Amino acid sequence: MREVRICDSCGQHNNLGSLFCENADCGDDISYLPPTILGGNRTNDQMEEGQFESQPVRTATKTIRMTGIRLVNTASGYEISIPLEGGIIGRSGTIQPDHFQNSQFVSNEHARIQLTATGYTIEDLDSTNGTKINGMKIPSGQQYPIPTGTRITVANLEYLVDNN
Repeated sequence: MREVRICDSCGQHNNLGSLFCENADCGDDISYLPPTILGGNRTNDQMEEGQFESQPVRTATKTIRMTGIRLVNTASGYEISIPLEGGIIGRSGTIQPDHFQNSQFVSNEHARIQLTATGYTIEDLDSTNGTKINGMKIPSGQQYPIPTGTRITVANLEYLVDNN
């Protein structure tokens, strides 16, 4: 027996862990579909002792979809996609360091962005020119939430937090 998600649009049998239809011509969102158990139903007369009749899953499963965020530069419109695992912003950081190479006021490891149980946070890493949230400088070493719509200033560069 095998559990699959059957696409409503094309009928493709997809792996249970798939969030989108695996059919190259379809690709629809299947994350909300309940799993279906495949593997032939037997009648009670045909069942061997100790076996159970397979039943379709009757309760829909809830798939929580994590969405990443992006930082949009308010002056140029340049977008920085923040990976789900987060990372470090700066000239030597893990999140698009090339973007910060010519920014002399941004520290090598300026700030850390990470996903917590309540959402994304930012933490200044003792940078020389500081980090601001909505115009207020934040102390180093403490995590601050950055929901969508928050303005973040990294040294002299301002970004708007947006859904990815």
